[in-house]
Amino acid sequence: GKQHIELFSFDNATGRVSNALTLNPPITNPGQGAYYVEFSPDGSMLYTVVANLNTGRDNHLYQYDLNNGNAITEINTSPMAVDVSAIQLGRNGKIYVARKGSAYLGVIENPNRPGIACNYNENGLSIASKTGLLGLPNFVQSYFDIPPFDYDTKCDGDETVFTLLNTSNIDQATWNFGDPDSGAENTATGLSPTHVFSAPGIYTVTLTESFNGQQFVSTQEVLINNLPLKVFKSQDIDTMFLFPGSAIPLWGPDDMFEYVWQDGSTLNSYSVTDPGEYWVEYTDINCCTNRDSLYIKLLDIALPTAFRPTSNVPANQVFKPLGPSEGIENYSFTIHDRWGQQVFTTNTFGEVWDGKIKGEIAPQDIYAWYMTFNVKGNVSELGKVKYKGHVMLLK
Repeated sequence: GKQHIELFSFDNATGRVSNALTLNPPITNPGQGAYYVEFSPDGSMLYTVVANLNTGRDNHLYQYDLNNGNAITEINTSPMAVDVSAIQLGRNGKIYVARKGSAYLGVIENPNRPGIACNYNENGLSIASKTGLLGLPNFVQSYFDIPPFDYDTKCDGDETVFTLLNTSNIDQATWNFGDPDSGAENTATGLSPTHVFSAPGIYTVTLTESFNGQQFVSTQEVLINNLPLKVFKSQDIDTMFLFPGSAIPLWGPDDMFEYVWQDGSTLNSYSVTDPGEYWVEYTDINCCTNRDSLYIKLLDIALPTAFRPTSNVPANQVFKPLGPSEGIENYSFTIHDRWGQQVFTTNTFGEVWDGKIKGEIAPQDIYAWYMTFNVKGNVSELGKVKYKGHVMLLK
């Protein structure tokens, strides 16, 4: 290989490289050159192998600390073997090192840490009866975009579980979840803590790893998603009214990944024909689940067929509709005598006719009544409800 390394800045948006920087790793004989490079998971360290490919026995592993003036440290110092060659980041956040003629791969256990604190283990992984050569398999490097830790459950109100991807050489792990509103719960220790964030949003979580008296700090942004909105409660609806013989279509929120209604059905809508409690659980594209419910009441209106203003029973002295008044709006109720003269009218449900006309008890006779109203919160195409009938006034 060449005897130097060129390091560039890379623009993810345009693909343009710039700010060329030349690094010159130590060369101890003319047959050596830079052979392999690999970044640490957080991009703060650059590892390179200076190799003599003619012998495979005068090879050295170096670390450049890109956050510290590109300070260089040799990792495989004596008495370690100088047989290193290809290096490759793994999904567990460790860097693996091929060793020519060896039955082991070397492993950089903590590649984000500076200097020998990266903990290079030259016999880190046995390859059993096989022996290594100069190379390791190639991968698309974006596959190894590895954060310092992983977390599941990314939804408001849920318990979020954090997991360290690389647990090597840690005496203690201390966490600050960047959520001061959670009070004393904002910090924790351990390799797999949990936290319930106080609200949805983006939080900067700080992990401090302690080992042999040293501390190594890393940060990562954590996104806690909003729960999908409640479709019924967002309209201030907790009760709806069902007129006998009609149906009410209920709809879950739009564009959900999954719906489950109270009877196990999984469509985004449900047709209600009976009173009772109905609920739907729905999951969005972020795997966040919410639940909404409402109660359906039967709006069954009844009217007596006769009443007696002079009765000794108060309930029999007046004429009025019977039923739940809270489900009615735009109400109108009128009563006429046999000659079509209006004797009573009201727009208030439950207001009674006491059987009097101009302060006097009306003649005993049959009277016609007519009622119209809308069902409050009705989402069907029921329209205006119209009732009519007759009542006998007795003396």
